[in-house]
Amino acid sequence: MMKTMIGGAVVLVASIILCWILLIVATLYLKKSFDAIAKHTKVGLFSTTGLLYLIGAVLVIAFGLGGIIMFIASILEIVSFFSLLVELPERSLNINIKHC
Repeated sequence: MMKTMIGGAVVLVASIILCWILLIVATLYLKKSFDAIAKHTKVGLFSTTGLLYLIGAVLVIAFGLGGIIMFIASILEIVSFFSLLVELPERSLNINIKHC
């Protein structure tokens, strides 16, 4: 019985750590996409939003404070989308998309 409980605890801790690592990897890609959006739209809040998401993902396991930071990042994401211009500059419309 004790071995089963210890084994279950090990699996639980390992799965929490794996989910945390996957969250960090996902937010790295999210940060890259927000940086690209900030570059093309000239709205710097997008890059700040991506950075806050990344910091929140790292701190989620350490302090639990990361959830609050990620919530603030989502609010900042909404603000940055409302900061977009109605029409994008002509240069940002000519984006080269690489086909896979």
